Amino acid sequence: MSGSCRRYMRDHLEAWIPTLVIGHNPVLRGSALAVLLLAFPLVVGALAEADERHAALLGMEAAPCPIRLVAGDHACPGCGLSRSTVLAVHGELSRSWRVHAAGILILLLCVGGIAVHAHILATRRRSRWHERVLRFGRRLFALGLLGAWILHLPL
Repeated sequence: MSGSCRRYMRDHLEAWIPTLVIGHNPVLRGSALAVLLLAFPLVVGALAEADERHAALLGMEAAPCPIRLVAGDHACPGCGLSRSTVLAVHGELSRSWRVHAAGILILLLCVGGIAVHAHILATRRRSRWHERVLRFGRRLFALGLLGAWILHLPL
């Protein structure tokens, strides 16, 4: 194979074949998987329908939360998070906030995480900056979930 043919394949075909782009680099494979996992709530949220009390995916009603059935509305820190995220994906931010304040945070963190991991894939390396941003996102998620739960506790 001539050098120009190899350059053409490297420059053009790799962009279309994910295996060639990612190769055997575990950092790039991890970022590619992270993009897929972070896109999942956005895709499911776009396909689902929700209101303050119920959620449905493709017309199928979601099962009620077992913790909520046993312990009440405010027992679980994640209670309402799926409904809130679906509402946030649909742009209904005030309704999303009323159901669970962390739903908006989930939406923002998913979009931000996709952007960071896409940058890792584009630059083909993971820098200290990437590590700091991702660590900040994980901490913000944990604190946001706890803070949103505390905001919704009855006083």
